[in-house]
Amino acid sequence: MATIFKFNTKGNEATPLLNRLALGLTPTRQRGLVLSWAIRVRDEAKRIARGKGGSRFWAQLARTIHAVPRGTSAARVQVDHVAAAQKQFGGPIVAKPGKALTIPLNPVAKRRRAREFRDLFILPGSNLLVRHVGPRANGELVAMYLLVKRVRPQRPDPFMPNETQIANLGEDLARAHFAKA
Repeated sequence: MATIFKFNTKGNEATPLLNRLALGLTPTRQRGLVLSWAIRVRDEAKRIARGKGGSRFWAQLARTIHAVPRGTSAARVQVDHVAAAQKQFGGPIVAKPGKALTIPLNPVAKRRRAREFRDLFILPGSNLLVRHVGPRANGELVAMYLLVKRVRPQRPDPFMPNETQIANLGEDLARAHFAKA
């Protein structure tokens, strides 16, 4: 679980308009305001993630974004996807101890996991996963994946709204509340 964004209606995390609104609310209504704000941020994050297109990764990530209340004046937007922080903030990707990352080398290997191929083996003395092509008698091998322990730092590909967008979502909520009053 990665908590991507925490906010509350007290202190300097909220805008003056949100602080003013929060002061006039009962704790129950304050909790409702904060949760509504978190839900709007969650929905915007889901919209951004789904809009990235490509493989099913972004749709899976969007399904794991949740708004969680914390007390009467705080909430957080959390993402339960294992790769969420990597996508949001970037950084190197490192294999688990005793394991390796598989980098596809062959067009057939792209968008497929190494375990989907039953006939792969590590070429002795190398860091390649290979397979036999055609009759094994002629001995032709094709490199399918490169095995590495880490890859260079990946650049961020944020899916969460930025701080200005988050503040604007909260202020829009506050304006709507004041318009009703």
